[in-house]
Amino acid sequence: MILGLDIGGANTKASSPDGCYARSVYLPLWKDSRLEDILFKIKEDCPDVEKVAVVMTGEGADNFLEKRLGVRYIKQNVESVFDDVYYLNVDGTFEKDITDEKKFFSANWIASVIKLMELEEDFLFIDMGSTTTDIIPVIDGRICSRKTDFERLLDGTLIYIGALRTDVSTMAEKVKILSRDRYSPIAKERYAQMADVYNILGSIKEKDYICETPDGKGRSIEDSKRRLARIVCCDLEDLEDCDVVHIADEIKMVEINMLSDGINKILNKKEWDGRIENIFIAGSGEFVVRAALKRVKDLYNINSLSEIFGDEISSVFPAFSVGSLLERSLKDNLI
Repeated sequence: MILGLDIGGANTKASSPDGCYARSVYLPLWKDSRLEDILFKIKEDCPDVEKVAVVMTGEGADNFLEKRLGVRYIKQNVESVFDDVYYLNVDGTFEKDITDEKKFFSANWIASVIKLMELEEDFLFIDMGSTTTDIIPVIDGRICSRKTDFERLLDGTLIYIGALRTDVSTMAEKVKILSRDRYSPIAKERYAQMADVYNILGSIKEKDYICETPDGKGRSIEDSKRRLARIVCCDLEDLEDCDVVHIADEIKMVEINMLSDGINKILNKKEWDGRIENIFIAGSGEFVVRAALKRVKDLYNINSLSEIFGDEISSVFPAFSVGSLLERSLKDNLI
């Protein structure tokens, strides 16, 4: 059996190439050193694993002084659990020995895009996770994106907003308090996150709130409302319920507008010349992407990976993809 692993800063994901096994574990690497333990549990789930394919973004966690040290940490932990390990680099090729750590920084989106090239040659791939969003154009089977996170932030193919962990205080400067018909500035504290916004609005359920909460308390709708009230320095009793719901809706629309602006920026580049007709969407924030695409002017074929592969695979798509790519590479004697 081949196993694909996507080791991120907040979540460690695993999948088999056939999709029969898929698992995501919330594991914030910046403060939690249990990666080896989690990998052993995954191995217990899949005792027949013979080869492992790995992509990573967790090297960027800020407990590592440099990202290359994060790559070494992840490699050490993976190889302490699994014997035969292959790592996918940003060029889309596998290596067993990592000699240049920079080639492996944030390579998970590469696996996803190469996998989707089996379906189309011209498309846009949008993957919103808990923390970030990838917007990757592919033309004639060529990935039209830079490779480092810094370069992708500059060219707009990486937007640092997500469906769960994004700090609400970074999204807007002020919100309207309906009951007072006035605007209030937002306190620049990590009182609430986008998971609270979508929990209040019913876009996610409590079981989907998989990350830790800003205050370490519960994940009920009431808990989320209490946290969101704090962004205007209130207890929940200080506001009307309609105020809290309206704040959530305002923040939701800010994120949707930011995402739709980013998508339009990519789609409107002259060099594509109308070549992109298909858009693939994936990730735990797929519902946000759908809302953003309604604000995109032209008509496109929207292909949901949750509908093509199932919800579980969509949420761990880089892990599924890298495992599939290793299986294909071994079958074709490419490595």
